[in-house]
Amino acid sequence: MTHSPSHRAVSRAGRPADRSVSILIPTHNRAQILAVTLQSLHALRVPDDVETELIVVANACSDDTVAVVNECAPTLPLPIRCVIEPAPGLSRARNRGVAESAGHIVAFLEDDVRVEPDWLEGLLRGFRELPADLIGGRIHLWWRDVQRPAWMPEEVTGLLSANDKGDRPFELTHMSGFLGGNCAYRREVYDTVGAYNENLGRIGTSLGAMEEGEFLMRGYASGYRAFYCPWMTVHHLVSPNRLRRSYLFRAAFGQARSRVIAKLHFGPYHFARCVIGNLYLTLCGLLMAGLALLARNRPQVTRHMTLAASGAGGLLAIPRRIIMAGNPFRRAGR
Repeated sequence: MTHSPSHRAVSRAGRPADRSVSILIPTHNRAQILAVTLQSLHALRVPDDVETELIVVANACSDDTVAVVNECAPTLPLPIRCVIEPAPGLSRARNRGVAESAGHIVAFLEDDVRVEPDWLEGLLRGFRELPADLIGGRIHLWWRDVQRPAWMPEEVTGLLSANDKGDRPFELTHMSGFLGGNCAYRREVYDTVGAYNENLGRIGTSLGAMEEGEFLMRGYASGYRAFYCPWMTVHHLVSPNRLRRSYLFRAAFGQARSRVIAKLHFGPYHFARCVIGNLYLTLCGLLMAGLALLARNRPQVTRHMTLAASGAGGLLAIPRRIIMAGNPFRRAGR
């Protein structure tokens, strides 16, 4: 059943939506990193009046993920179980996790974060004090084993999942600020807008993205409201293998490609704007990167090459978006 925004605003008072929370962690062959995340949850403060569950979705895993979950289970402050999802794909793992969960609030964490002890309290505060149906939490980068290279400008750290937009909550009106590594929403949102688009998101080691952004856009279209919530904070581990320009370029390419595929509408105007905008981004990025290279400004070379990679990803996604829709003027099916 789809409710109007006014119906939701009236019915929110008295709902048990802040009395049960399901925390979902999709993972793929990263047992050692997952152990770090689960270790941080030992300090999580769980209010006595809130039912909680933690579900790890082992997505096409062939490592020791199940053993790591079983080893951590006895000492965690909330019940935990591991669900096996054999078909690869982050969106598929997200959908499986939601299907297995029972909480009125569904929350997602990545498998490589350190969770603050007051994270759950901050999440509940967000839903109790804000008129929110969805919330995106703060994500600090965690430079545990590495330092940020001199060639990496602040502007590209979003490709490493940074999401720090200050100390005050505010309403989100676009995809920025809602990342799958630290977010939550009321179950009715999922029930209304439907499952995550399994054409989007990472599959194995591929750098697909935007499954949570496309989900959020469908939420907006259904009248739901989203907020940035700084009270729920995690620290995202920066792995050494991500401190390469090639990784950043691939991530920018994958995000832009997914952004085009995720568009809810793709009529003639959107088609033309997508072609012109991404072509401009590619050519301008290459030109500015060349000038920065001559000036030996390494951070600006990285910044502009990342923009060029983003433009290229957007351009190359256009044929896929057309094929998905059957023609360029219909919404892509999920």
